[in-house]
Amino acid sequence: MSGRALRVLHVTPSFHPAGWYGGPSRSGYGLVKSLASNGAVVRVLTTDTNGPRETLDLERDVELPLVPNATVRYCARRLPESVAPSLLRVLPSWVDWCDVIHLTAIYNFTTFPTLLLARVRHKPLVWSPRGALLRWPGSRRTAAKRAWELTARPLLDRRLTRMHATSDREAEASERRMKVPAILVPNGVDLPEAWPRPARDATLRVGFLGRIDPVKAIDRLLDALALVEGASLSIAGGGNPEYQRLLEAQAATARVSSRVRFLGEVDGASKAAFFAGIDVLVLPSHTENFGLVVVEALSYGVPVIASDRTPWSSLPQEGAGWFVSNEPPALAAALREARTADLGAMSQRARALAERLYSWRHTGQEMLGHYEALVRAAGEA
Repeated sequence: MSGRALRVLHVTPSFHPAGWYGGPSRSGYGLVKSLASNGAVVRVLTTDTNGPRETLDLERDVELPLVPNATVRYCARRLPESVAPSLLRVLPSWVDWCDVIHLTAIYNFTTFPTLLLARVRHKPLVWSPRGALLRWPGSRRTAAKRAWELTARPLLDRRLTRMHATSDREAEASERRMKVPAILVPNGVDLPEAWPRPARDATLRVGFLGRIDPVKAIDRLLDALALVEGASLSIAGGGNPEYQRLLEAQAATARVSSRVRFLGEVDGASKAAFFAGIDVLVLPSHTENFGLVVVEALSYGVPVIASDRTPWSSLPQEGAGWFVSNEPPALAAALREARTADLGAMSQRARALAERLYSWRHTGQEMLGHYEALVRAAGEA
């Protein structure tokens, strides 16, 4: 490998611009761009899936330029949710091409073919579960997931495999379930232009951005809103239509419909407008491996109320938010505090925190260091 750029193969069941999957698609795209800008040559092998029923409207089964030093191939999905037979035809030659493989997601069509080829071809592997190995009381199909994990374990070479975690909690779960070491590399964010936050009025403008799914506990946020006067809620994101209908019915029953807006998916300019239009972001989730939306909010200077089921216990110490139970009374208490807090000062600290710890350039450099260490280990084995 001396004298040439590191060649990295990313294998993932979905990829930018697939918005249905929320944070994992955005963070994967950000990491690939950062790796390429830091000198690696990256190829992404993925499918055209964008949720259980949708596919992306783009050119399939050809290699497309993504950014300088990076390309992507979207293989056509033939069965739900990310089964793409053409991916299997391409995968062996792309594995042979690369120095290191980065696999994303656990319980997917892409998992076992990638693990098997990595083992047979003696290729270093970094594996990002993106929260899939974490459990909460509402977790579904736990027995099937356990069987999947037990089947995957024998394919992993402990010397050449690292689980990628974005928090201490995810690292512990990954090592316990898969029996290989974990590396801790947080997600990053493309820092937007800094600008003064708009002036506040009498109403606290609360926002949620993420996948519309029961694991996000948006129902508890609605219950909390009903306990707080002088607050409105904007809910942005796509996902589970049935859950959204339940939330809309819940808002009507709680008589807060006039204070709640469902915005659908936001991106680019509409995402910037979303952050400009809120005073505080709430992440009430039952579990999160990271919560990329928190870093995005901080980068826009928006303080955050995060549940204690997320890895964001540092927010109060940094003066950039709250870390509370996701029970409605606790969320409501944090919202009341936010109504009287100096959100201007918190906004400045939030932006400074994002700049200091969560730029994609820093994250990409850190990940490249782990790749290079594994490649050296493979050469010595």
